This record gives sequence, structure tokens and C-alpha cells, in this order.
Amino acid sequence: MKKRVFSKLPWNQKISKLILLMKCSLFLVFATVLQVTAKEVSSQETLTVNFNDVKLTRVLKEIERKTDYRFVFSTMVIKDEFKVTINEKNIAV
Repeated sequence: MKKRVFSKLPWNQKISKLILLMKCSLFLVFATVLQVTAKEVSSQETLTVNFNDVKLTRVLKEIERKTDYRFVFSTMVIKDEFKVTINEKNIAV
């Protein structure tokens, strides 16, 4: 009959070993989840945009509409006078 390792340890050491085992297991689970998430995020989508002398706020709204990205900005910082020209095909987002 095999003897169990934990049977010889005092009560406090058994609990501390159990807690250490739980922490290691939790760390491995989190590491696995982060790896899966990183692979999901790294799959890049492409975007084609054609804007000629258009307000920057409109460009950002159009990119939001075409992708899953969201932009947060203040209208005090980005005013309607900022106009941009962008002509790109199949750019990685």
C-alpha cells in the first residue's frame, strides 16, 4: 500500500501546500486564456478608405462603422476645421 505524502505533514503545512497548488493551477489557466486572446486579437482585418478633404470626425465615425474599433475624443480638441485626405486600400487595422 502506498503512503500519501500529505499524511505525514502537520495540518498547517497541508493547507499551505494545497493553496500553493491552487495558485499554480490558477496561473496556468490565466496564461492559457491570455494566449488564446492574443491569437484572436492578432488576426488583422483590412480596411479600404477614400476620403478627400473630409472632416476628421467624419473619418473616425466611418472607421468605427466599418470596424469594431471605437474612438473617444473631445470636440474641443478635434474641431470641425481639421480636414484630412486619406486614400488607402487594404490597410491593416
